[in-house]
Amino acid sequence: MVHGYSVAAWFAVGLLVTAALVALAFVNASRPGTSVTPTGTGAPDEVLMPVPAH
Repeated sequence: MVHGYSVAAWFAVGLLVTAALVALAFVNASRPGTSVTPTGTGAPDEVLMPVPAH
């Protein structure tokens, strides 16, 4: 009986780690067709949008 709970717990851990890695890959991915500039000016077609602060 404990074996089933142990397997389920490790399955859940694996699922959460996989989801975290996928989320990390999406967060760190840049927009297609843009390049990072060291001056911070961004791409010419980039539009500045206000960010709400809490």
